[in-house]
Amino acid sequence: MNSKPIHIEANPNYGSGVFRRRILLRSAGQRVIAELEDDNHAFRISMGHDGCVITEIESEFLRVPKSTCDGARDPLLVLVGSLLSDSPLALCERTDPRANCTHAFDLLSLAVTHAKREEKQRQYDGLVWDESDGEMRFEVQRNGEGVLSGVLRGGEFLSPDPFTGRNLRKGFTSWARDALDNDQLEAALVLQRTHYVSITRRILMDGLAGSRVADEPMAKGVCHSYNPGVIEESINTPDVRDYSETPEKMLAFRRSLD
Repeated sequence: MNSKPIHIEANPNYGSGVFRRRILLRSAGQRVIAELEDDNHAFRISMGHDGCVITEIESEFLRVPKSTCDGARDPLLVLVGSLLSDSPLALCERTDPRANCTHAFDLLSLAVTHAKREEKQRQYDGLVWDESDGEMRFEVQRNGEGVLSGVLRGGEFLSPDPFTGRNLRKGFTSWARDALDNDQLEAALVLQRTHYVSITRRILMDGLAGSRVADEPMAKGVCHSYNPGVIEESINTPDVRDYSETPEKMLAFRRSLD
Protein backbone atom coordinates (compact mmCIF):
# COMPACT_ATOMS: atom_id res chain seq x y z
CA MET A 1 0.00 0.00 0.00
CA ASN A 2 1.45 3.36 -1.05
CA SER A 3 1.05 5.95 1.68
CA LYS A 4 2.93 8.78 3.30
CA PRO A 5 3.51 9.73 6.94
CA ILE A 6 0.92 11.81 8.74
CA HIS A 7 1.86 15.49 8.83
CA ILE A 8 -0.06 17.60 11.33
CA GLU A 9 0.27 21.36 11.18
CA ALA A 10 -1.72 23.94 13.13
CA ASN A 11 -4.22 26.03 11.16
CA PRO A 12 -2.88 29.61 11.29
CA ASN A 13 -6.43 30.92 10.75
CA TYR A 14 -7.88 29.14 13.77
CA GLY A 15 -9.39 31.65 16.16
CA SER A 16 -11.01 33.81 13.51
CA GLY A 17 -13.66 31.53 12.03
CA VAL A 18 -16.63 29.29 12.66
CA PHE A 19 -17.31 25.67 11.82
CA ARG A 20 -20.66 25.24 10.08
CA ARG A 21 -22.83 22.20 9.41
CA ARG A 22 -26.01 22.53 7.35
CA ILE A 23 -28.70 19.84 7.07
CA LEU A 24 -31.70 20.09 4.76
CA LEU A 25 -34.65 17.68 5.08
CA ARG A 26 -37.39 17.72 2.42
CA SER A 27 -40.43 15.53 1.86
CA ALA A 28 -41.82 14.69 -1.57
CA GLY A 29 -44.68 12.22 -1.36
CA GLN A 30 -43.42 9.03 0.26
CA ARG A 31 -39.78 10.04 0.02
CA VAL A 32 -37.47 12.19 2.10
CA ILE A 33 -34.39 13.82 0.58
CA ALA A 34 -31.82 14.56 3.30
CA GLU A 35 -28.66 16.51 2.49
CA LEU A 36 -25.74 17.53 4.69
CA GLU A 37 -22.63 19.62 4.21
CA ASP A 38 -19.88 20.95 6.46
CA ASP A 39 -16.21 21.79 5.99
CA ASN A 40 -15.23 18.13 5.55
CA HIS A 41 -18.32 16.27 4.33
CA ALA A 42 -21.16 16.29 1.83
CA PHE A 43 -23.88 13.61 1.74
CA ARG A 44 -27.27 13.01 0.21
CA ILE A 45 -29.74 10.32 1.29
CA SER A 46 -32.99 9.56 -0.49
CA MET A 47 -35.25 7.49 1.77
CA GLY A 48 -38.46 5.90 0.54
CA HIS A 49 -41.20 4.89 2.98
CA ASP A 50 -44.81 3.71 3.02
CA GLY A 51 -45.87 5.86 5.95
CA CYS A 52 -44.90 3.19 8.45
CA VAL A 53 -41.49 1.73 7.57
CA ILE A 54 -38.42 2.52 5.46
CA THR A 55 -38.80 0.87 2.05
CA GLU A 56 -35.68 2.14 0.27
CA ILE A 57 -32.37 3.84 1.06
CA GLU A 58 -30.19 5.48 -1.58
CA SER A 59 -27.06 7.20 -0.31
CA GLU A 60 -24.54 9.43 -2.07
CA PHE A 61 -21.17 10.12 -0.46
CA LEU A 62 -20.34 13.32 -2.35
CA ARG A 63 -17.31 14.58 -0.38
CA VAL A 64 -15.66 12.45 2.29
CA PRO A 65 -12.34 12.48 4.18
CA LYS A 66 -11.38 8.78 3.83
CA SER A 67 -10.95 6.54 0.79
CA THR A 68 -13.20 3.90 2.38
CA CYS A 69 -16.12 6.10 3.48
CA ASP A 70 -18.36 5.22 0.55
CA GLY A 71 -18.19 1.56 1.55
CA ALA A 72 -20.59 2.53 4.35
CA ARG A 73 -23.48 2.52 1.87
CA ASP A 74 -24.01 -1.20 2.48
CA PRO A 75 -24.39 -1.11 6.30
CA LEU A 76 -27.20 1.44 5.91
CA LEU A 77 -29.22 -1.00 3.81
CA VAL A 78 -29.88 -3.29 6.79
CA LEU A 79 -32.17 -0.50 8.05
CA VAL A 80 -34.70 -1.01 5.26
CA GLY A 81 -37.83 -2.22 7.03
CA SER A 82 -37.20 -0.11 10.14
CA LEU A 83 -40.20 1.68 11.61
CA LEU A 84 -40.50 5.42 11.16
CA SER A 85 -40.20 7.20 14.51
CA ASP A 86 -40.48 10.59 16.18
CA SER A 87 -37.14 9.94 17.91
CA PRO A 88 -33.83 10.67 16.11
CA LEU A 89 -32.26 7.87 18.17
CA ALA A 90 -34.67 5.13 17.07
CA LEU A 91 -32.33 3.57 14.50
CA CYS A 92 -29.69 3.02 17.21
CA GLU A 93 -31.93 0.22 18.48
CA ARG A 94 -31.82 -1.57 15.10
CA THR A 95 -28.09 -1.64 14.44
CA ASP A 96 -24.73 -0.55 15.82
CA PRO A 97 -24.14 3.04 14.63
CA ARG A 98 -20.38 2.37 14.75
CA ALA A 99 -20.73 -0.12 11.90
CA ASN A 100 -21.83 2.83 9.74
CA CYS A 101 -20.49 6.15 8.57
CA THR A 102 -21.39 8.33 11.56
CA HIS A 103 -22.63 11.22 9.45
CA ALA A 104 -24.67 9.19 6.97
CA PHE A 105 -26.28 7.29 9.85
CA ASP A 106 -27.16 10.55 11.61
CA LEU A 107 -28.61 11.95 8.38
CA LEU A 108 -30.77 8.88 7.82
CA SER A 109 -31.98 9.13 11.43
CA LEU A 110 -33.16 12.69 10.75
CA ALA A 111 -34.84 11.57 7.53
CA VAL A 112 -36.79 9.00 9.57
CA THR A 113 -38.16 11.65 11.93
CA HIS A 114 -38.90 14.07 9.10
CA ALA A 115 -41.06 11.46 7.37
CA LYS A 116 -43.36 11.51 10.42
CA ARG A 117 -44.06 15.24 10.44
CA GLU A 118 -46.39 17.32 8.29
CA GLU A 119 -43.71 19.98 7.85
CA LYS A 120 -42.43 19.60 4.26
CA GLN A 121 -39.00 21.16 4.78
CA ARG A 122 -36.70 21.64 7.74
CA GLN A 123 -33.18 23.06 7.78
CA TYR A 124 -30.70 22.83 10.62
CA ASP A 125 -27.57 24.95 10.88
CA GLY A 126 -24.99 24.07 13.51
CA LEU A 127 -22.35 26.70 14.29
CA VAL A 128 -19.33 26.37 16.59
CA TRP A 129 -17.02 29.37 16.79
CA ASP A 130 -13.29 28.87 17.19
CA GLU A 131 -12.17 28.67 20.80
CA SER A 132 -11.25 31.93 22.51
CA ASP A 133 -9.85 32.07 26.05
CA GLY A 134 -10.80 28.43 26.50
CA GLU A 135 -14.45 28.96 25.57
CA MET A 136 -16.45 28.11 22.46
CA ARG A 137 -19.70 29.79 21.50
CA PHE A 138 -22.29 27.71 19.68
CA GLU A 139 -25.69 28.02 18.07
CA VAL A 140 -28.16 25.68 16.41
CA GLN A 141 -30.68 27.23 14.05
CA ARG A 142 -33.85 25.58 12.78
CA ASN A 143 -35.26 27.14 9.61
CA GLY A 144 -33.12 30.21 10.23
CA GLU A 145 -34.19 30.79 13.84
CA GLY A 146 -31.93 30.10 16.81
CA VAL A 147 -33.22 27.25 18.98
CA LEU A 148 -30.11 26.45 21.05
CA SER A 149 -27.16 28.70 21.88
CA GLY A 150 -24.62 29.04 24.64
CA VAL A 151 -20.99 28.53 25.64
CA LEU A 152 -18.81 25.46 26.13
CA ARG A 153 -15.54 25.03 27.97
CA GLY A 154 -13.67 21.79 27.39
CA GLY A 155 -16.87 20.18 26.13
CA GLU A 156 -18.83 21.22 29.23
CA PHE A 157 -21.81 23.54 28.97
CA LEU A 158 -21.45 26.87 30.75
CA SER A 159 -24.90 27.76 29.40
CA PRO A 160 -27.83 27.49 28.78
CA ASP A 161 -29.95 25.66 31.33
CA PRO A 162 -30.85 22.78 31.52
CA PHE A 163 -27.58 21.91 29.73
CA THR A 164 -25.32 23.75 32.21
CA GLY A 165 -22.79 21.36 33.72
CA ARG A 166 -23.42 18.60 31.18
CA ASN A 167 -20.55 17.41 29.00
CA LEU A 168 -21.06 16.81 25.28
CA ARG A 169 -18.45 14.03 25.36
CA LYS A 170 -19.60 12.05 28.39
CA GLY A 171 -23.08 10.59 28.80
CA PHE A 172 -24.73 13.43 26.92
CA THR A 173 -26.83 11.37 24.51
CA SER A 174 -28.38 9.26 27.29
CA TRP A 175 -29.20 12.35 29.33
CA ALA A 176 -30.62 14.22 26.34
CA ARG A 177 -32.81 11.26 25.34
CA ASP A 178 -34.44 11.24 28.77
CA ALA A 179 -34.55 14.99 29.46
CA LEU A 180 -35.57 16.60 26.15
CA ASP A 181 -38.54 16.41 23.81
CA ASN A 182 -37.86 15.16 20.29
CA ASP A 183 -37.42 18.59 18.67
CA GLN A 184 -35.00 19.65 21.42
CA LEU A 185 -33.22 16.31 21.12
CA GLU A 186 -32.71 16.78 17.39
CA ALA A 187 -31.15 20.21 17.94
CA ALA A 188 -28.93 18.87 20.73
CA LEU A 189 -27.68 16.01 18.55
CA VAL A 190 -26.94 18.41 15.68
CA LEU A 191 -24.87 20.45 18.13
CA GLN A 192 -23.09 17.39 19.47
CA ARG A 193 -21.94 16.26 16.03
CA THR A 194 -21.10 19.79 14.86
CA HIS A 195 -18.92 20.29 17.92
CA TYR A 196 -17.27 16.89 17.43
CA VAL A 197 -16.21 17.66 13.85
CA SER A 198 -15.33 21.30 14.55
CA ILE A 199 -12.05 20.19 16.13
CA THR A 200 -10.74 19.67 12.60
CA ARG A 201 -10.51 23.45 12.18
CA ARG A 202 -7.54 23.42 14.54
CA ILE A 203 -5.24 21.76 11.98
CA LEU A 204 -4.54 21.94 8.26
CA MET A 205 -6.37 18.81 7.17
CA ASP A 206 -4.57 18.75 3.82
CA GLY A 207 -1.49 17.58 5.73
CA LEU A 208 -3.20 14.23 6.26
CA ALA A 209 -3.70 13.59 2.54
CA GLY A 210 -2.27 10.24 1.45
CA SER A 211 -1.56 8.97 4.96
CA ARG A 212 -2.94 5.74 6.44
CA VAL A 213 -5.95 6.07 8.71
CA ALA A 214 -4.52 3.22 10.80
CA ASP A 215 -1.60 5.49 11.73
CA GLU A 216 -3.87 8.11 13.30
CA PRO A 217 -4.09 8.40 17.10
CA MET A 218 -7.91 8.42 16.94
CA ALA A 219 -9.63 5.51 18.70
CA LYS A 220 -10.29 2.51 16.47
CA GLY A 221 -13.78 1.11 15.95
CA VAL A 222 -15.62 4.44 16.12
CA CYS A 223 -17.11 4.20 12.61
CA HIS A 224 -16.99 2.25 9.34
CA SER A 225 -13.60 3.50 8.16
CA TYR A 226 -12.01 2.84 11.57
CA ASN A 227 -13.29 -0.73 11.90
CA PRO A 228 -11.09 -3.86 11.54
CA GLY A 229 -11.07 -5.09 7.97
CA VAL A 230 -11.55 -1.55 6.67
CA ILE A 231 -9.05 0.63 8.51
CA GLU A 232 -6.11 -1.34 7.13
CA GLU A 233 -7.02 -0.18 3.60
CA SER A 234 -8.22 3.30 4.44
CA ILE A 235 -6.30 6.37 3.23
CA ASN A 236 -6.94 10.00 4.20
CA THR A 237 -8.42 11.96 1.29
CA PRO A 238 -9.44 15.34 2.77
CA ASP A 239 -11.30 17.85 0.62
CA VAL A 240 -11.84 20.77 2.97
CA ARG A 241 -13.95 23.91 2.51
CA ASP A 242 -14.11 26.85 4.91
CA TYR A 243 -17.65 28.20 5.09
CA SER A 244 -16.98 30.67 7.90
CA GLU A 245 -17.95 33.64 5.76
CA THR A 246 -19.88 31.94 2.95
CA PRO A 247 -22.78 29.85 4.35
CA GLU A 248 -24.79 30.68 1.25
CA LYS A 249 -22.52 28.35 -0.73
CA MET A 250 -23.43 25.32 1.35
CA LEU A 251 -25.58 22.57 -0.20
CA ALA A 252 -24.99 23.94 -3.69
CA PHE A 253 -25.35 20.30 -4.82
CA ARG A 254 -28.92 19.94 -3.49
CA ARG A 255 -31.30 17.97 -5.65
CA SER A 256 -34.46 19.44 -7.10
CA LEU A 257 -37.66 17.75 -6.00
CA ASP A 258 -39.49 18.70 -9.20
